[in-house]
Amino acid sequence: MPGSTSKRRVDLIREFGRFLRAYLKSVVLLVTAVIAGVAALVCFPKDAPVAPSGGLRTISMDTPFVPYGADVTLTDDHSRNGTTVVAQVTSTTPQSARATLSINVPDSTWGGANKCGPPPARCIPAGSGKIVVYGFLRSIKHVVGAQVYYREAVRVFIPGVGYNAAWNNEYISATLPNVQVYLIKAGNYIHEDIPITMAVRIPDAGKYTWTSGAPPMVTGSYVIWLFTSPPGTAQVNNGVSLPAQDSAAKLFFVAGALLGIAGGALVGAIQEAVKPE
Repeated sequence: MPGSTSKRRVDLIREFGRFLRAYLKSVVLLVTAVIAGVAALVCFPKDAPVAPSGGLRTISMDTPFVPYGADVTLTDDHSRNGTTVVAQVTSTTPQSARATLSINVPDSTWGGANKCGPPPARCIPAGSGKIVVYGFLRSIKHVVGAQVYYREAVRVFIPGVGYNAAWNNEYISATLPNVQVYLIKAGNYIHEDIPITMAVRIPDAGKYTWTSGAPPMVTGSYVIWLFTSPPGTAQVNNGVSLPAQDSAAKLFFVAGALLGIAGGALVGAIQEAVKPE
């Protein structure tokens, strides 16, 4: 009947009004807690310290002539899922013999322990991995002032080994391979204490400040480490982006404040909900 329908409607409105009077503050506090909690999660810094996954660990250059210096440059090649290695060895006397480049790689490289890269590469089993060997190209004469240098170089691609550097907006880490140079003389391999230059391609390299390891130079997208002699072990180098770290610290403070608001609002909502009328 029309009268009873109107009465039910009025009763529902009254019940809703009583509910709002009893729990409105709790609902407002709960909504505030949810909004503040979500905002805190959005503001909370996302970046964490990084470390390279995989990468080349040992590189050797064997020369039949007395070397003056050696260089290794690593470039990540995402399109082919691997690392390009450019190696150079320099002498101050003309050379007719060629040096060789040896790189330790996992068994799985090129699809299995018994497989190798395309010629002229050749692979040698070595413990849990294998060594891939390449010959350098013939030497090219370079004149710097009054000094004449003879440089042999080789460029190779190693697939599926990971990269020697990892980075995000705030942190960076690079593990330099252990690079060694040997003089081959009368069938013996003599370790040479010569200057070594190692370069690793890192996008936006200039925005990072290196905080551990040998201090490098930055040229464009390459970070360059200079050693007066081979380090003897893989070198771990870490750094941070100071502007990004400062921004993260501010965001962390804001996120902490928002979490405090969210916690306080949630406690208040619970207290209001259970408070006796």
